[in-house]
Amino acid sequence: MGNGMRRKPTLLIFAKEPRRGRVKSRLAWDIGAGEALGFYRSNLTRLHRRLPRQDGWRTAWCVAPDRAVHTRRAWPRGVTLQPQGQGDLGQRMARALRAAPQGPVMLIGSDIPAIDGAALRQAT
Repeated sequence: MGNGMRRKPTLLIFAKEPRRGRVKSRLAWDIGAGEALGFYRSNLTRLHRRLPRQDGWRTAWCVAPDRAVHTRRAWPRGVTLQPQGQGDLGQRMARALRAAPQGPVMLIGSDIPAIDGAALRQAT
């Protein structure tokens, strides 16, 4: 942009559909699949509350499996969903980064307990 305006940053959050037996599998070995699912769901909700919405960021939740974009009840209200697509994690991340709007882009996982708006502002 030649006029000196800064482009709006984009945050991509990679998340799995919260389904029993499909999330936090290593944790589930110790606490059980139901408890692991509850932990994962609460992490998704807390993450959504902690991150900026009107803070000048564009945010999209990149979800797996792809059909999870149609499972609205699985996700926090008001989030923008997009499928991760096929391939290994590196391929899915690269595709999401290529498809993001121009400007700064940050891609995070959905289970980073300490991330918040201040950490995102510091990163840009």
